[in-house]
Amino acid sequence: MTTLIFANAFERPGSLPELATFFGNVERLGGGRLRIVLVNGWTSAADRDEERTILEDVATGAADLGWAGARAVGAVFGIRSIDPLLAPLLFPDEEAVRQFLAAASLAPLLAPLRDVGIAGLALLPGGVRRPFGISGPLVGLDDWQGKVIRTHASLSGFASIRALGAHPVLRSARELGGRPPRKVDGMDLHPRAVAARRYPGWLTRNVPLWPRLLLLAANQQRLDRLTRADRAVLEEAARQATADPGAALPSPTQVGLPRSVQLVEATEHDLARLRRQLQPVHDELRATSQGDRTLVSIERFLAA
Repeated sequence: MTTLIFANAFERPGSLPELATFFGNVERLGGGRLRIVLVNGWTSAADRDEERTILEDVATGAADLGWAGARAVGAVFGIRSIDPLLAPLLFPDEEAVRQFLAAASLAPLLAPLRDVGIAGLALLPGGVRRPFGISGPLVGLDDWQGKVIRTHASLSGFASIRALGAHPVLRSARELGGRPPRKVDGMDLHPRAVAARRYPGWLTRNVPLWPRLLLLAANQQRLDRLTRADRAVLEEAARQATADPGAALPSPTQVGLPRSVQLVEATEHDLARLRRQLQPVHDELRATSQGDRTLVSIERFLAA
């Protein structure tokens, strides 16, 4: 039996429903030959950039496998091939993200990770992040001016928040526990996270900021040392998890939000102003031929 160490930044395995299908696929396809040991709480609760820790540990071989938000790849390694998928206000909802990931050829976007010692096995859909206001609603452009927004390490995310006139900051799991973080006006959250955190505030239902994409990563050297059969199991398990991630991801209206959370909506005028303000982020992502091709393919897919 081959044992692989999987780094999970979260304290509990139940915090990873998006990866449950992959783990099940490995067990089914491997016939008991592969054993994945999930190491929970891999990073410190005080770590404000836990995804950097995970990615660097997978790259160096401290962990055989791991996951991180795909947004972090550019911030950690300077590799921007995945960033066009995270362009602001591009995907309209969770289902559109799921369908695109299942249909698209993602290998060219993941291939550059080999240069830093990582094999990108899959990009899995994990919902769509929307504005969650803590000190007040984040609906129109004026609501963002001067606000402090807790987010994750992401070059496109940072650029988008700054383009809206706000200030992106990182906060650790410890700082987020139990109550809204101090001196933070809002966050980019997907609906299930809003329900789980139970912070009081306002969730803007119809402003899909960017997808929450989970990068399933392996140490390239460890993957290469596996037998051809074991490597095929991991790759096929990841492919199937991308094509069919399991349970559908709920929209904001399908999640049981606490009574302390109020759903609000942007007007068409609000959305038009937000798109105009965020256009320079799209332009920057189109500046490379790969980025332009990726955005064109997404736009054609959505139009169809």
